[in-house]
Amino acid sequence: MIPFEQCTLVIPAHNEASHIGRVLSELTALYGTRLPVMVVDDGSNDDTAAIARRHPHVRVVRHFRRFGYGAAIKTALSQVATPYICLFDADGQHRAEDVARLLAVEPYIDMVIGTRPWGGLGVSWRTPGKLALIALVTICLGRLFPDLNSGLRVVKRQLLQQYIPLLPDGFSASTTSTLIFFTRGYSVAHVPIQVRPRVGRSLVRPLRDGARTVGTILHMVTLFKPMRFFSLAGALLLTTGAIYGVNRLMQNPQLGLSVGSLLIILTGVLVFLFGLIADQIANIRLEQLERRHSLSRRIRVEDEVRS
Repeated sequence: MIPFEQCTLVIPAHNEASHIGRVLSELTALYGTRLPVMVVDDGSNDDTAAIARRHPHVRVVRHFRRFGYGAAIKTALSQVATPYICLFDADGQHRAEDVARLLAVEPYIDMVIGTRPWGGLGVSWRTPGKLALIALVTICLGRLFPDLNSGLRVVKRQLLQQYIPLLPDGFSASTTSTLIFFTRGYSVAHVPIQVRPRVGRSLVRPLRDGARTVGTILHMVTLFKPMRFFSLAGALLLTTGAIYGVNRLMQNPQLGLSVGSLLIILTGVLVFLFGLIADQIANIRLEQLERRHSLSRRIRVEDEVRS
């Protein structure tokens, strides 16, 4: 179990004056001053910061303008000193008691994600877009994630801090952190949680933020798993070229393989070779960000489990 004193609860907030007071009151009633709380006011133009300051034990940090959800997380990482941080949405969806459930995991876990029912899909007009993102990640990484972008999670501060250059400033920061910890071999646990219905208007813009999230996923995949991405693309081209070439060959055996099929096959080979180069470049870049190799990290975790 992770002690409350070793974790700072971080609440990124933007224009959440109608919810932040109730959220902080519930957390205070349940945990008192045992759990440090920080509210990062991301350039709100309402009374979000003033309401948060009414709670004496809550630390409030303000951005002079709106930078984004991910930027609020980066600010918190630079301000807190505890080994862990717990991200908690300010819109009142999360229950205060679920924080203790996430902190009840073993300390060797690097990230704990509060998994919502059906991964937070629900039933709304945004569901097809969320399903498309889940399908994209599953195809690119070969794994189905229970909840890709849950806003309630506990993470080791120093581990996430070394990947700050890769975290976007927008809403896709949650998705990015999930992909980073999975692809780099860190231990990730999932704890089922319940969420309340959203009250008020969502700040997410589906088309703009959805496109940015797709771009972020592709960026993460090509950075951490470039060979998988380019191998899939190369295999698709090779298969297409072979099928097309065989079909044309059967129709006109005397002409041999068509120029079009050879061009597609050659493109597939080049894409695969480009993946080899990208894999080497990605490894060099990641070595500059990480303080320890993921393999040695896994060995240390196994030693902790045995002890």
